[in-house]
Amino acid sequence: MRAGGGERRHFHLVGIGGSGLASLAAHLLLRGDRVSGCDQKDGSLLRLLARHGARIDLAHAAGHVTDSLDALVYTAAAKGDHPELQAAAARSLPAMKYAQFLGELTRESECVAVAGTHGKTTTTTLLTEMLAAAGLDPSAVVGGFPVSWPLPGRAGAGPHFVVEACEYDRSFLNFDPRLALVTNVEPDHLDFFGTHDKVVDAFADFLAPRVAGRVAVLHESAAAALHGRVAGDVQVVGESAACSARLVRAENRHGCGRGTLRVHGHAPLALELPIAGDHNLVDAALAATAALELGAAPLAIEQAVRAFRGVRRRLEPVGARDGVQFFSDYAHHPTEIRAVRQALRDSHPGERLVVVFQPHQASRTRDFRDDFALELAAFDEVVVPNIFSVRESREGVLRETEALVSAIAARGRAPHRAEGLGDVFATVGRVAQQGDVVVLMGAGDIDDLAEELREAPARAREATVA
Repeated sequence: MRAGGGERRHFHLVGIGGSGLASLAAHLLLRGDRVSGCDQKDGSLLRLLARHGARIDLAHAAGHVTDSLDALVYTAAAKGDHPELQAAAARSLPAMKYAQFLGELTRESECVAVAGTHGKTTTTTLLTEMLAAAGLDPSAVVGGFPVSWPLPGRAGAGPHFVVEACEYDRSFLNFDPRLALVTNVEPDHLDFFGTHDKVVDAFADFLAPRVAGRVAVLHESAAAALHGRVAGDVQVVGESAACSARLVRAENRHGCGRGTLRVHGHAPLALELPIAGDHNLVDAALAATAALELGAAPLAIEQAVRAFRGVRRRLEPVGARDGVQFFSDYAHHPTEIRAVRQALRDSHPGERLVVVFQPHQASRTRDFRDDFALELAAFDEVVVPNIFSVRESREGVLRETEALVSAIAARGRAPHRAEGLGDVFATVGRVAQQGDVVVLMGAGDIDDLAEELREAPARAREATVA
C-alpha cells in the first residue's frame, strides 16, 4: 500500500479526528498520499490536517465514498450500518478497521509495536525521537500529538515503523513486530475482556513471536504478569538487580526524573528528562532499551531524552486564568491519576491541586469506582462533571456519576458537581484560589476546555493587532 514510483493513492478515513486515525492521516499525507476523512466535530487538529492537504467533512455521508478511493479506513466505533461503510461495500471498495489497515501498512517495514495499559503514547514518541536523533529516520503512528512534531504522525525513509498498539478489541494482534515493547499489564477495558486474566492472555498472544528474530522489551511488572508466557529474546527493564536493563534513579530536579540506565553489553546511559513525572522516566528507560536494540547510538538516545517536550494531553500546561495554572491530562484509569497527582506534587510543592475529572464510560467508572475514589480524594479539591459516554443510557451515566461522587465523599473529600462542561470554569472559579494548580483530566471531550485555554493567547494577540 506504499505510494511509490510517483503513484499517489487516495485513502478515506472515517473518524479522522480520533487520535490514532489523525496520526495515520498525518503519516499518509507526509508520504504523499491523498487523504479525505469525516468526523462529527470540528477542532484544531482537523483544521491542521486540512491545512496540510486533507479534505475534511464534518458529517458522515455515502456521497463521500467515490470510485477514486483505494481504500476506506474506519474507526472501531463505526458499525456495519454506517453509510460510508455501506457505500464502500456497494462499490466493492476495500474497507478496513484502523488497526487492520495499519498492520498491513507496517508489513512493508520493520515494525516496532509499543503496547501496555499505560504509557504507550509517551513511550512510542520517545522511541521515535530517539531513532530520529540517531539518523534512522523512522515512520510513526501514535495515539496522541507529540508537542515537538508539526503533525501527529511521521513518514520517514528509514526501515523502522513505530506504532502504538492498543489491546482493546485485541487490535494489537494486527501487528507482526520485529520488536514488541510492553510498558505494563493491568486490568482495563473490562467491558470487552471481562476479566484481567483475559487481558493477560491477550498480551501473551501479542508477544508470541511471529517474525524471525523477534525481540520483546518488557517492564519488570509486565514480565511478572506474563511470567512463563513469553518466549524468545526478552529484555526486562526495571529497578531490580535481576533486570537485564536496570534503571538506577537519581534525585529528581524540580519534579523531573533523572537516572542511569545500565543495559547488559552497553555503557551506562544518562537519562535526564525536562518534564515532570517518575512514570515518564520509566517510559524513557523502556524506549532507550528498545532504541539500543534497534541500533541507535547511545549519545543520540541521551540527547533525545534531554530534548523531549512531551505529548499533548499528557500533563500538558495549557495556560493560566485568574492566577490559576491549568494542565490537561488524558488520565482515565486510577493508576494514571495517581501518576499525574504525584508528578504535580513533585513539580509544584506546597501548591493546592484541583482536579476536574470527567469519567469515561459508565461501565469503566463502575468497574474502578473505589480505586477512582481513593486516587481522586487525595487531591485538595475535586470537580466532577457527568461521565462522558456515547453508547450508554443517560440514566446509567447519571447513576454512575453520582455513585462516584458518593464514593469520593466517603473517602473524606466532598466533590463539587459540574453538570456539564459549560459549568466547569464557573465551578473552578468558586473552588480554586490564586496560585492553585488545576488539571483538566479525562479521555472524553473535557479537552475542549483545554483547547479554549490553548487558543486564548492567540485570540489575545489577534485582538491586540486589531
